Amino acid sequence: MIEIQNTQECFVQLWLRLERTRRLLGAQHKRFCIRSVLKSWFGLRATDDFIWEVCHLCEQEGWSELPLPSLYPRKHREFLRAIVAVTTGISFYRVNLKALDAAYSIAFPGSTPINVNKKSNFKIQNLPAVEPAHARQCLNKFIIALAQSQPSKLKFQKYGTKRNKK
Repeated sequence: MIEIQNTQECFVQLWLRLERTRRLLGAQHKRFCIRSVLKSWFGLRATDDFIWEVCHLCEQEGWSELPLPSLYPRKHREFLRAIVAVTTGISFYRVNLKALDAAYSIAFPGSTPINVNKKSNFKIQNLPAVEPAHARQCLNKFIIALAQSQPSKLKFQKYGTKRNKK
């Protein structure tokens, strides 16, 4: 068993170990649930009280089957957060979530990162100003190109809107 700490390196190891455990339990035809994962990781140390405390912190049931960590990471993040809190003795809210989310991106590089604030990446101030005449000209070019590519499907009305033929 690896020594569990509140660091990003440890979190990467936990994410990778969780995926390996999922594959191992699947090969053994066992349920991939919190109880099975804790029993395989901690052995005799995973008593009913230990399992209950982890389940209580992550607000999940011990026998409920977990989804794939690479596709649905939220439940697993709370699960790993609870494991770190219980084994290290720190508060559940003191676990470094930024390091845990960054470790997920390292462990599963092809997946979408957890908790990416999309609003901070998109700033309206950085967009160039577009004049209304230019926007209207671009829209007209688009409508003309669309009409030339599919003339049978479009019918223009008086005000320039399109309608499908019935």
